[in-house]
Amino acid sequence: MLAGRPEIICRGVNAARDLDDLIGMADGVVIGPGIGQTAWARALYERVLATELPLIVDADGLNLLSARPFARGNWALTPHPGEAARLLGSSPGAVQQDRIAASRSLARRYAAMTVLKGANTLVTAPAEQDGSRVCDHGNPRSEEHTSELQSHLHLVCRL
Repeated sequence: MLAGRPEIICRGVNAARDLDDLIGMADGVVIGPGIGQTAWARALYERVLATELPLIVDADGLNLLSARPFARGNWALTPHPGEAARLLGSSPGAVQQDRIAASRSLARRYAAMTVLKGANTLVTAPAEQDGSRVCDHGNPRSEEHTSELQSHLHLVCRL
């Protein structure tokens, strides 16, 4: 992997403290994809959340957040409608019925840049006056393949 993607830091970790050296080298962190929801995953997640680095939270990171919601700032959440529903204590149908309101609610509730994936992906800043931007390119299935790209774009933009 490193030969093809030198920007990726890849190292096995057994405990949250194993992340400290890696965090010290990082400009930002993506947490969630493939991490699971075990006690080990929660410990890593909480260690990363304790940093001041820009964060992207996706997949199981969003599931961990929905179990213990809080606002952090300097982070982006990238939910699909099901994950958004869990974060809002709602249903995917309610999220889909008013995607703009759901995206704005997520952004305010979690003090996060929010990327609500799906057809017409919405990008919403935490500040109400910034509103939402619609990405009308792509398709409803695009969220399955874009999390990594979104993560890179957010970190490049430094939230």
